[in-house]
Amino acid sequence: MVKRGAIITFDFSPPIGGQGRHTYELWRRVQDDPDLELLVFSPSANALPGHHRIFAATLLLGRHLLFSLGVAAVIERWRRRFDLDFVHLNGGPGGIFLLRRPNTSVIYTVHHTYVQQARLVPGQAWKQALVPLERASYRKADVVTGDCPSTTAALRNELGIVGAFTVPSGVDTQRFRPLAGERIPQSLLFVGRLDARKGIEQVVGAMPLLLERAPDARLYIIGTGPIEAKLRAAARDGGYEDQVAYLGRVSNEDLVRWYNRASLVVVPSAFEGFGLAVLEAQACGAPVLATATEGLRDLIEDGVTGRLAPFGQPEELARVAAELLRDGKQRRSLTEAGLRQAQAYDWDRVAERWREVYRCAPETPPMDAVGVAA
Repeated sequence: MVKRGAIITFDFSPPIGGQGRHTYELWRRVQDDPDLELLVFSPSANALPGHHRIFAATLLLGRHLLFSLGVAAVIERWRRRFDLDFVHLNGGPGGIFLLRRPNTSVIYTVHHTYVQQARLVPGQAWKQALVPLERASYRKADVVTGDCPSTTAALRNELGIVGAFTVPSGVDTQRFRPLAGERIPQSLLFVGRLDARKGIEQVVGAMPLLLERAPDARLYIIGTGPIEAKLRAAARDGGYEDQVAYLGRVSNEDLVRWYNRASLVVVPSAFEGFGLAVLEAQACGAPVLATATEGLRDLIEDGVTGRLAPFGQPEELARVAAELLRDGKQRRSLTEAGLRQAQAYDWDRVAERWREVYRCAPETPPMDAVGVAA
């Protein structure tokens, strides 16, 4: 018997961020399963089969909260109209609050939590006020999953969702792969939104210290965001603006090329719900230096699959970066281990785990089912 379900997400295709990439890749790999029929409800503009565009105006006004209110008003109507056996909501910051439970099985994926943001991101302690709302949302679900063990731990230990378990996101290793060609000597690459949570200020702030140890180092930045002008001013005032290149938004093809051109990829976030940039870089054969924070520690074993440096200590970030730029043997070792790890998170393997979750809804999957290997 075919089970019919619906992914409900604020971010789908074209993606705004990691959640959109996650939901699209999941839908793409599960939609042809003969035992599953999967619809998608989102504000995104596309003509993909099975996609229903809803509350498009919330992309510009009200965003996640208004989208959540709209979903609450119609979710039971959708359940009846499409005869849904389950709904799969994608929540956490950038996602949906479940304000009304439909009369069917509810699967809730949490990409990261407000409780983590309030605790870990400088200047965002005010988001603690949203924690009761997210806790109430998750408690309406039959199955709650986190993208990584750190998010799952926050769900269990800080939000009281004791049955939460981990089903990770993944990486498309057919797209993100090593390419022929030489890497740019002494080059660092950052990929992400230019804001406080992503930690780009640490990297730009560390450049004078890095240049003392590696005078030819050059930082390439892919992404845009609210603090770009501040970053440019810091480099200009510090006299090293020629060593920092801003590439803005790039195509998926160019992103793969840049992962293959950089000597070192830096992921300096305050925390991550899932370290997608880590896996993308590893899949392209780039060594990774990340901060030792939640979400990133889940993917990087220091000295084995990458290197870790403390968040908020630019001098230590510069020291480790300089060490890696001059140590080709260490970079090659990290690259080999990183490639193996990326294969373990290939989206085809992750999608099979999600098929198991969908097939056994409303039954809760085994609680030891943590990660792809379980």
